[in-house]
Parts: sequence; structure tokens; C-alpha cells
Amino acid sequence: MSQEQHLIGVNIGQYSPAKRYEIFLQLAELIKAEKLTIEIDRTFPLAQAAVTHRYVETAGSDRFGKVVLFNNE
Repeated sequence: MSQEQHLIGVNIGQYSPAKRYEIFLQLAELIKAEKLTIEIDRTFPLAQAAVTHRYVETAGSDRFGKVVLFNNE
């Protein structure tokens, strides 16, 4: 069962920006090593930021995963 662990969310707001960046780098390494996966609901190009915000605001509770804005330039 240890392989079926899930982490839904973490609040790191109490940490300094430097500590948050350190945590971010550690998470990025885990993702690169495929030891951590992220559920992505949908992606949008940065040019559609307003559409993305509307999607997030109106999406129902059946949506699961992160919404990602990307720069395709």
C-alpha cells in the first residue's frame, strides 16, 4: 500500500521565499525522476489567460488536477 500514497495539497506559505524555492527545486527533481506525478486537468496557452480564469472559476467539483498556463512563444 505504500506505493499508493496520495498528497492532495500542501501549504508552504509560512516559509521564507528562499525556503519555498528550495522546496520547489526538490519537487522539480522528484518530478524529473518520475518519483512524483502531478494530475493536470487542462492546459491553456498564456494568450488565453482570461479564458483560463473563467474555466477555473466555473469548473465543477468533478474537475480534479491542476490547470496550467504555458508560454508557447
